Amino acid sequence: MRCTERITYSSVESGDNSIRVTDRACTSEPVLKQLDPAAQSESRAAFFVLEGNRVMAFWRPTPGAAHLLYEYGDQGLVPLSSLRMLLSV
Repeated sequence: MRCTERITYSSVESGDNSIRVTDRACTSEPVLKQLDPAAQSESRAAFFVLEGNRVMAFWRPTPGAAHLLYEYGDQGLVPLSSLRMLLSV
């Protein structure tokens, strides 16, 4: 199952590249199997699009940043100040 939950926040986009985080639990198996079982209950779904390729991720807030763990094992930080709420109609 993929993390295709309601999108709630987006980072500043650069061309075709973007990072989106949600308030929903992450259900992506490639992401969850990298997490300690205790951390899975905190997991929130995220994804990023880089040059047209969508990659699933887990995220959690840290002081001042969103910590992301991508499905292929890489990690990153995005400043919370760069996230903005997306409005849906």
